[in-house]
Order: sequence, then structure tokens, then C-alpha cells
Amino acid sequence: MEQNLFKIDLFHSPSSNAYKNWIYIQTLGWYRCMHDDPEYFNEGFPGYELIYTLNGRGWVEINNKRYLIPPRSLALFDTSVRHGAGAVKGEIWELLYVDFGWNGFDSIYESITDKGIVFQPLLPDIVEKDLWDIFYMKKNKAIHFELSAFQKILTIITSLYNYHYSLQDYKDIVKKDHREVESVMEYIQNHYTEPINLSGLSKMVGYSKDYISKLFKKETGYTITEYYIKCKLEAAKSLLLNSSCTIKEVALKTGFEHPSYFNRLFKEKVGITPSEFKRKKHFFKNI
Repeated sequence: MEQNLFKIDLFHSPSSNAYKNWIYIQTLGWYRCMHDDPEYFNEGFPGYELIYTLNGRGWVEINNKRYLIPPRSLALFDTSVRHGAGAVKGEIWELLYVDFGWNGFDSIYESITDKGIVFQPLLPDIVEKDLWDIFYMKKNKAIHFELSAFQKILTIITSLYNYHYSLQDYKDIVKKDHREVESVMEYIQNHYTEPINLSGLSKMVGYSKDYISKLFKKETGYTITEYYIKCKLEAAKSLLLNSSCTIKEVALKTGFEHPSYFNRLFKEKVGITPSEFKRKKHFFKNI
């Protein structure tokens, strides 16, 4: 029944302990809007905001620059500057949002958002679940809400930070006059669960299969297949560390049709089996 409502805002008054020691939640909620709804603008208030698109497409505008937030994408921005949001014309935008504060987050925020404020999470299902968990914990007045919410927001921010830098390392070596290589990389990052079709990639960037394959290898040091496998295994490692999925479920969620092949490839590339990696999750989360 709630899903038919226009907007649900939940407000929170952080404790002094949360202000001092944790990421503290200020406002959170669920929102569904259309292009014809009044556009929302705010002149600024201290803190940061996460917006996750459930359905449709929306935008946020920061200091007169507008950013598109497609489905299953996440935006992170500083709310201390003038900002606004709205739905793309002709679409219904459904989203979850969390406004939070975090003492000392400024430098981390700047490093994460140096290339933009919109991200396509490697594991959007987990991000969505974490945000819904925060929403229902607050709505149901869960005990220890502040600490539990802190842990979930920290997990989301950490995943953005780690993924941003693990893949930015490879983007940074692509020359600016080879945007087509970066386009292929971005496509693979966002479609790693699907079979990769070299013919489709070559048509997408307007070059022959042979040319884009050689250029990709020259600019990144990876073949297109090697980079595709890397993205799949990075997603698998994140699932193994941050979810309760079985090995078979991890294989299927990351686009491996046969779990036995996933196990063999993981061992070959990572050095240990997925089961061993999962058992040692506490070690890998701390390195």
C-alpha cells in the first residue's frame, strides 16, 4: 500500500554520540515523482545525500550543473551547496534517499566524486537492500538504529570508494583522444552479467572488431575478454564479502552459467577458491 503513496519522509534527531563518532542519519525516505511535479531546490544545508533510483530516470542539479541518475544508479552529493532534483520528462522517477552527516568526510567525498557524483554500483541489489533496510529500521523504530544505519551507509560508501579506484586505475591510463576505449570499459562494467559480443561493441564505438580489440589492449594492457572477466570476478568478490549468497548464487548473479567453471576460473585468477575466499572474508575486508 505504501508504494502507491507520493512520498514518505522519515526524520531522525541524531544522538550526541552519533554526531561525535558515527555517520549520522538526518532524513531518509522513499519518493515517486513525475516531470510535471514541482521541481525541488534547496539553498543548502550541512551534510551529504545519497539518492538511489529504483525505477525511471531522474536528475540532480548541483550549482547549476545537472546530472542524470538512471535506474539502479546512485548519486552522492554535498547538500551544503544549492541543489535540486526532479524526474526526466515523460517518466515516473522512483527513488530512495538518505541525508547524512559525517565529521571529517570532506576529503574522502572529494576523492570519490572527482570524476562525477553518479555511480552505477557493481552490486546494485545489495545497495538497494541496504537502503531499504535503513528505511524500515527507522520506520519500525528498531533498537540500535543509529549504529546499524552507520554500518550500512559505511558499507555503501566503502564500496563506491573501492570500486571507483579499482577501475579508475585502468581508466586513467586511457588517453583522452581514445574515448571509444573508455566507452567499452564503461559498457563492460555495467553489463558484466551478460555475454559480451565483440561485434556489438565494435558497432557501438564505430570501429572494426580488429581495430577496437588492438586499441583496447594497447591502451589498457588487457584484452576485452580479460577486462570482462576482471569485472565479473570483482563483483563476485564483493558478493562473497558482503552477502550471504551461496557460491552457486554468486556464480549466477555475476553471469556464470556453470558454477564449476566459476570455481575453476576464480581459483586460477584469485589464487584460492570462492569457498576459501568466503571463509576468510574478515581478513579480506581489512586489507
